[in-house]
Amino acid sequence: MLVRGNKFNYNDDLMEHQTGIYLTELNPFTFQMLKKDAMQGIDNIIESSGKTKDYLLQMFQPDLPQELFFTEPTKSRNSLETELMKLANVYINTYPDIESELLVSDIDTIDQADLYIERMWINYQRPTEFLPLHLHSGLLSFVVWTHIPYSFNDDLGAPSYSASKDRIGKFEFVFCNSLGTVRTLRLPVDTSFEGTICIFPAKMYHQVYPFYNVNDFRVTVSGNIRVRRKH
Repeated sequence: MLVRGNKFNYNDDLMEHQTGIYLTELNPFTFQMLKKDAMQGIDNIIESSGKTKDYLLQMFQPDLPQELFFTEPTKSRNSLETELMKLANVYINTYPDIESELLVSDIDTIDQADLYIERMWINYQRPTEFLPLHLHSGLLSFVVWTHIPYSFNDDLGAPSYSASKDRIGKFEFVFCNSLGTVRTLRLPVDTSFEGTICIFPAKMYHQVYPFYNVNDFRVTVSGNIRVRRKH
């Protein structure tokens, strides 16, 4: 399934298919803080590695530690956490079935449940890099598209050997519908998605496809939301 049309209308389609995927705009003030934080991280990568940006963006750099490309928000963290808690409650109201997942271990009723951010991280991806099919831990996960250096109006041509030319640069969920059929939902994430946040069940498989022909980093912020008993 490929969602089409304006991203602000996606939720009607997503609700109709009961995917548990929720898209909305992040608070603009919070997003600007987060983006500044994340883009500063690129300068930190360059300084820590002692390499130029052009060098870092080249394919296959085995001498670069991967932890350079996974850091945590700093100055924007508190603002982002506040917004995430608001949006997590909106999510639960939108998909009330998730409430059953809140009743775990020593939690007997909904009013005993307390949501909290387990961890969050900034992903810096270079051209040709991708994230394979995976899932997260916790109750909910999120991704904020922070800096997407391409538009689908651009020439994003893949190498001739690529079998996934229609998936270049996209974000894809993989899940089963009520009949047990494996379905995919592919989001055409480009520069127009900057400032958008997606919240989804942590156990939902998803993957990110590589991009080409753009000499820049793709930057996203992700994390997990867990539940615990209120003190």
